[in-house]
Amino acid sequence: MSKEGNFLIYCTEQYKSAKGLTGRQVSELFTKYRVWDYIYSCF
Repeated sequence: MSKEGNFLIYCTEQYKSAKGLTGRQVSELFTKYRVWDYIYSCF
């Protein structure tokens, strides 16, 4: 897996743990608010 992919997974897991959400909920939120694009562009 790429460094970017690993970092996106790390961010997802950290947010999920901090907010008590499921992976699906985090994915939906990150997609809705374009967090994936933002994180990837700043990596």
